[in-house]
Amino acid sequence: MSEGNAGRCAGGGAGTSAAILVAVLLSIAPAMLVRIPPVLDYPNHYVRLWLLTGGVDHPPLSQIYAVDWSRASTNIAMDLVAVGLAGIVPLGVIAALMLALAIALPPLGVALLGRQVFGAFHWWHVACFVLAWNWVLLAGFVNFEISLGLALVGAALDLRLAKHGAAVVVPLRIVMGGVVLVAHAFGFLFYAALLGGLALGPALAPLLSPGAAGRAVLRAVLTCLSLAAPVLLLLVLAPTLPGETGDAPPSPIVWQERSVFAYVSTLLTGLKTYRFPVDIAFGLLLAAPVLAALFLRRLRAHAGLLVTGVVLTIGAILMPRAILDSGGIETRLPCMVALTFAAAVLPDLRLPRRWATVAAAVAVLVVAGRAGWIGRIWVDRQSDIVSVDRALAHVPPGAAVLPLEHLPAAADLARAPLGRFFGSRTPTYWHYPTLAIMERRAFVPHLFTIAGKQPLRVLPPWDAISVPEGPLAPVDKLGDPSTLAGPYLGRWRECFDYILVVNADMPNAGGPLPASPAIAPVADEGFARLYRIDRPGAGPAACG
Repeated sequence: MSEGNAGRCAGGGAGTSAAILVAVLLSIAPAMLVRIPPVLDYPNHYVRLWLLTGGVDHPPLSQIYAVDWSRASTNIAMDLVAVGLAGIVPLGVIAALMLALAIALPPLGVALLGRQVFGAFHWWHVACFVLAWNWVLLAGFVNFEISLGLALVGAALDLRLAKHGAAVVVPLRIVMGGVVLVAHAFGFLFYAALLGGLALGPALAPLLSPGAAGRAVLRAVLTCLSLAAPVLLLLVLAPTLPGETGDAPPSPIVWQERSVFAYVSTLLTGLKTYRFPVDIAFGLLLAAPVLAALFLRRLRAHAGLLVTGVVLTIGAILMPRAILDSGGIETRLPCMVALTFAAAVLPDLRLPRRWATVAAAVAVLVVAGRAGWIGRIWVDRQSDIVSVDRALAHVPPGAAVLPLEHLPAAADLARAPLGRFFGSRTPTYWHYPTLAIMERRAFVPHLFTIAGKQPLRVLPPWDAISVPEGPLAPVDKLGDPSTLAGPYLGRWRECFDYILVVNADMPNAGGPLPASPAIAPVADEGFARLYRIDRPGAGPAACG
């Protein structure tokens, strides 16, 4: 294994730069083909952006939701962009652009950082666009993915401008750190980790000496010291920080399952999508040149970034699943691990220029295969969105819609349409019902309004039957306020006008929707079914 930057490597040049551009376009193509992709949180984000860009002023929504920027301090990259472009660019284009950035910016950041570390773009950087799709992206963590890309771009800029000294790089780190922190706090952590890894240096030998290793660690700490400035500004200026729950008790910490299988599954988060065997096939294609270069002793690597990758790997195993009202915490660091190792190595097989061009073309074909597979799934699942639209067509403005789901048993998941679930059995459709807010001017109880993260709040009396985030409850849990979906389930008859059931064309493991004279079917559109509730009370006004 050779270390560091030994000049320009075979595989660079205009041809490779063009191949990277093609990889970017292929990667974002699926986001441009559909209105609402089967990406878990995306519909909820889309509706929030619509509210922020003027939708909240439409009655009766003006009596239900309010924009409140005092509640937002981080995790708001897409919100700021949407508000800044409102009235200039159509919302559909803005939302698609944000998703495209979440897809393409992290692997593009790997390419930019790799260019600075190893001296040139390489066909390996084209292949790294396979990492554009992963569990976290399909979960709809759009701001997080954008922040990872920004962190990599910031690290590349830091390395490029290092020759200009502290007078240039320190202000750059402060500004870039602030930008990444506003995008997402975990992206800020990634930025600090990358700067620390670069400060450790490219060579392995000095890190094996206690004295030299100590000096390298001190250098890394000093490098990251300037990042304290944006953190302090956030703590001083932000009215509400993520995790602040007011009078409510903080959510308990939930830890990962302690098993080898669970740890391996977590570490593969940066690769997993809708079908694990397909993901492994693409992962092996990505790993093949690295393994070949390692066998031939032609694998170049940046030692400091490798150390960073190892530290992040250990952190990924130790990270809890939920903390401070945020879930999916254990999935964040594995994505950083994959991107860090991708930027840290270069399979320098020393191919002749002609064969390097062929390698870049093959890498483009692999990326095209992955993008095409994802795009086909996204297009196919538009039928579910159409089903929801048709069911919601019967909902009048100002109605309160209670969303429920059919959650299949594990044995039935194998026959679920591809794209309905990702990972092991996580639904992609949980937030489709929030489209009722935008399309029908209706109330839905689980629009994202988390203090410190989203600049929205629910107005009284609607706030009494809403939650800042949460999954859907299966239909058999109607009337059970103890479920994770929220306490509003126990007051369904007096507080809601309609029930919208999604994934209704699959069996529910817990049984059907309970029979009640208060529930009448309105529309059966296959994937989505709508029921009207015969409500005895005065609606949400009686629920406060």
